[in-house]
Amino acid sequence: MFTTIVVQHAQCHTLIRIDKDLSIPVYLQIANGLVNIIKQGALRPGAALPSSRKLAGMLTIHRKTVIAAYDELLAQNWVEAIPVRDYS
Repeated sequence: MFTTIVVQHAQCHTLIRIDKDLSIPVYLQIANGLVNIIKQGALRPGAALPSSRKLAGMLTIHRKTVIAAYDELLAQNWVEAIPVRDYS
């Protein structure tokens, strides 16, 4: 079963394709797809990734899978985590 999403950033539309039947874990497929987007220059330094809830909804997968993909990107130094400030 394939799931394909379009990550929209600025004027760029980039595909991430997920195949749950592959031996590669889904979180790695997501991480690899995002790495490709970064390498293509479609996601510029400082740009925000979609929230884990939003991306999970787009891919119809569990949010923890997206969090694992984001953690993988963080571990490989493709992204950095910036704490959200609460101004309330």
